[in-house]
Amino acid sequence: MAAINPNDLAKFSGILEIRSAGTSDAWTRLPSVRALTTTIDDTNIVEVKADDTGTVLKVVDRTANVTLELLENRNRDKLSLLFGWTPVDVAGVLVAWAVQTVSASTVAYGEFIPFDNQNGNGSAVVINSVTGATDWAIVLGTDYNSVVVDWIYGISLIAGGAISTLAQDFTIDTDYTPNSSENLTLDLDTTELANFEVRVTATDSAGKTSITKLTSAILNSTYSIAYADVIEAGDITGSSLTFEANKWSQFVYENEII
Repeated sequence: MAAINPNDLAKFSGILEIRSAGTSDAWTRLPSVRALTTTIDDTNIVEVKADDTGTVLKVVDRTANVTLELLENRNRDKLSLLFGWTPVDVAGVLVAWAVQTVSASTVAYGEFIPFDNQNGNGSAVVINSVTGATDWAIVLGTDYNSVVVDWIYGISLIAGGAISTLAQDFTIDTDYTPNSSENLTLDLDTTELANFEVRVTATDSAGKTSITKLTSAILNSTYSIAYADVIEAGDITGSSLTFEANKWSQFVYENEII
């Protein structure tokens, strides 16, 4: 019996990301999925037969898709990404002098420290002050930088300035305006389907990645927002989604070895 190749075992969780097909836009993750599967379908066989010589041509109309159950199915921004249209944020009331304490045990130079509170419209958060328990007020651009990662704002500490030690708590004081509501309106009419590039990435314990991609696909699904009582039902019901590859697109498989 041949030895089992551990690289051939489906033992790693896949991360699902999408972006507009044919672009170099940033990937957007669809989190909280289960039953994530990439499928190549070679069952649609077309056979041409002659009366006297039998089969003269046999081809397969190959298709591929990515299927999943999306548990996080009440996220307005994900709805906008999948179905189009522009989301509308309704601003709430400004929250001034919001205090966030960062423990010394979680601090390192150059490491991203996100703000606990973000502006609902995605704009930069106003930093009033950053104070060390030992060094007191520290200075933007000299002792810390303002940083944004994936539209999340925060700071990172700079070595060599006024910070004498990392063995101190840091207090961050900010102003921010949360949303009072996040809205989206979809017209229910004949609408051109969006084309997505779909990527599933699995990473093993050694940090090597295995990637499958559909270069162009449409979302061919019914999107459901379930209102079941989790306590009574005993589980969460998500949306069962299918990204169906477009004709003449490609299925791409990349397996990192070294």
